[in-house]
Amino acid sequence: SSDSSSSPGRLREDCLAVLTELGLEHRTDEREDILFTYSNGNFYIVFSPNDGDYLRLVYPYFWQAESERERQLALEAANVANQKIKIAKIFLLDGKALAVVEAYIPDIALLRRRLPQSLELIMVSCDEFIAHVDQNDGSTGNASLN
Repeated sequence: SSDSSSSPGRLREDCLAVLTELGLEHRTDEREDILFTYSNGNFYIVFSPNDGDYLRLVYPYFWQAESERERQLALEAANVANQKIKIAKIFLLDGKALAVVEAYIPDIALLRRRLPQSLELIMVSCDEFIAHVDQNDGSTGNASLN
């Protein structure tokens, strides 16, 4: 539709439909972002009010550093994971790791392909991150924050 470039309404509705097709329980929060659980993790789909084709898939705070040493290892691990996994990116915010995929999705057919791929890429990226931290530290941080 002509308003898809300015409002995320169509994309939000498509996301809700695809999550239902995938059998993933979901809800919409007060900001109209979508929350759902995948592979025992809590995910968000965040929309831009100014661009109806843009979404950000977020796996927030899947790991937390318990020391300054772990935080430094986590920064290195995020760099390693981000170099190996090209679509999903890991960031640290106050010692907490979050994984993100950003995408422009102009239609539901593309969403049906990209959403499951993006979820898998996030999980692979998180596994890569945690493996790198564990390999270099021996401790696991807190991988069950959400």
